[in-house]
Amino acid sequence: MLLGPAWVLDADAGDLVVDRGMGEPWLPPTFSTYWRRFATAQGFAEVPFHGLRHGAATLLLAAGVADPVVVQIMGHADTRILKRYQDVVPELMRDASARMDAILGE
Repeated sequence: MLLGPAWVLDADAGDLVVDRGMGEPWLPPTFSTYWRRFATAQGFAEVPFHGLRHGAATLLLAAGVADPVVVQIMGHADTRILKRYQDVVPELMRDASARMDAILGE
């Protein structure tokens, strides 16, 4: 909104996750280069950009967000795809264990 008419909207690009700052899409090889530089500088060079989808799905799972909502956020049509994106992290295992303890009365 701040850019006003300077904002470029490429109708062929669809909904962009990341734009070049003025609405234009990145060329994939260029974006990959910039992502690797950024991730390395921030200390997580081993995380590919697509890995952020997995992280987001896992965080939503950990937050207790219902699968249909996560599917909508991620732009998928079916909850079965979440199996590819959601990881069971130690915090979720500890939470599950604590819930089981609560049910069994410790």
